[in-house]
Amino acid sequence: MYNHKTIKPILYLFIATFILISPDYSFSQCVPDMTCEDIGDPGQICPDSLPDGTVGVYYEHTATILPPKTTIINDVPFYIVMILLDTITNFPPGLTYQASAKEMYPNTAYCAIIQGTPTETGTYALRIKVIPFINYLGFPTAGDTVVNDTSLAITIHATSNVESMNYSGFYGFQNRPNPFSDYTRIGCFCDKSCIVELKILSLMGQVIHKEELYASKGKNLFRFDGSDLRSGTYLYTISNSHRIYSGRLIKVR
Repeated sequence: MYNHKTIKPILYLFIATFILISPDYSFSQCVPDMTCEDIGDPGQICPDSLPDGTVGVYYEHTATILPPKTTIINDVPFYIVMILLDTITNFPPGLTYQASAKEMYPNTAYCAIIQGTPTETGTYALRIKVIPFINYLGFPTAGDTVVNDTSLAITIHATSNVESMNYSGFYGFQNRPNPFSDYTRIGCFCDKSCIVELKILSLMGQVIHKEELYASKGKNLFRFDGSDLRSGTYLYTISNSHRIYSGRLIKVR
């Protein structure tokens, strides 16, 4: 439940809906995380923070959205019938998103994929415009449009110590989860099967781990065991014979 007279509950509504609908109302082929829980009916997005990205490195992240069920307008409670997202601004250049539906209804889990290749560094706090539809006298009625600068942001880092060559048919994915404690997955897409090289490096460029892996045509995800690494930030590269992609690993205990 949120109240137009308070800021924090409104942010819950925004966070629950910020990636519901893409501007062109396209639909994503994603699956909601059914372990995501909404505690106290503020609406929920899982996970509750978005991973960082790197310029020139393909970014892909799936989020699950649970819409709130109720709202308060002028101290009067109303049931939310549906929520529409009018606009999203200040998205990182190069990233787009697609959602599983253009309308969000209570008691239903939705998902959205944020993807693309970032082109500029920076921290981008998302600014959104939301239109809630409430049940008023038995009819769905659009409430006042609400605009707010949210605390939800995506940080894009510069590419470090890695050259990215402009060849088509191969690109890397940001590792997930990130941060991680023991294991994370690093991936790539190949237009044909090939051998790829995975390296883990310190921020000074020292190679800590190196291995060659067989990558099949299409999307590949490789499990990396980082349990022996000390806590901190590391670089990784994944490459074929033509192209190199880099990202950042964050190891926590």
